[in-house]
Amino acid sequence: MPRLMWLTTGVAMVGTVLWIVHFVSSPESQEHNVASMVSWMERNQPETGELESRLGDVKERVRNKQWVVREVIAERMTLLEAAAWFRQLHALYPDYIDVLRRAHPGRGDAEVLCLNVIAFVRSALREHGGNSGPLVLGLEREMKDRIENGTLSLPERIAAR
Repeated sequence: MPRLMWLTTGVAMVGTVLWIVHFVSSPESQEHNVASMVSWMERNQPETGELESRLGDVKERVRNKQWVVREVIAERMTLLEAAAWFRQLHALYPDYIDVLRRAHPGRGDAEVLCLNVIAFVRSALREHGGNSGPLVLGLEREMKDRIENGTLSLPERIAAR
């Protein structure tokens, strides 16, 4: 996940640099370019504030997901509890669950969220040089067994952190 944050920051920085280069290199006078830049920044200040707020929300969601993943890896949280946490963390961003549904067509939300947790666990273990095999296989087996016996259902409430 840190790579995603760096990538997002990098894209924003490149966009800003390109915008500045556009204004500086235009054939209009330097005074007009600076005035235009200041005017644009003043007009878009609320958008910038909103983006900073949203970025803060995303960072908080990432921290919470990392906590959930650490709990699963330490076997202090079950797959279903973790998926319920992910459901709660995605609640403010319905587009996110839609992306997961499109990535796994024909699967229910509980299964899609479990797959999302498993992917995060696998990624975290690999990122830290751990062997993701046994834990991930166990989580996948648990999900498959629950699907087959009809017990793949997420808890409605989750324990407070």
